[in-house]
Amino acid sequence: MLDEARRDADMIRVTCLNDKLAQVNANLNTAQARLTAFQKATDGDTRNHEFTVLSVLGQKFQALEQGANGCVGQDLYDTGPTKVTTEIETSTQPFENDPGTPPATLPPITITIPPDASPKE
Repeated sequence: MLDEARRDADMIRVTCLNDKLAQVNANLNTAQARLTAFQKATDGDTRNHEFTVLSVLGQKFQALEQGANGCVGQDLYDTGPTKVTTEIETSTQPFENDPGTPPATLPPITITIPPDASPKE
């Protein structure tokens, strides 16, 4: 997937996949060390502990795989050229014949004076 993203020059996807790959590599190193510790363990408690850690790492690998499959590229954000068309319905305008002339009736002006907020003594 990373090679494909690189071929496509999809930097958003490359960055996402690089992050997942770095996490996989770090967890792989941990898993290898834990597997060695599991194989060398002589008592049951240590083996159970190492097995539990390996199980959790396995779940982490599955989550990373899902995350890598979920990496979206710039094609998701590339919507192509945009074209805007504006249509004005002139029949609803009061000055449809001469847009330079304001409407004959202006909207009412309402002035609101807020109440006095000073403390009363």
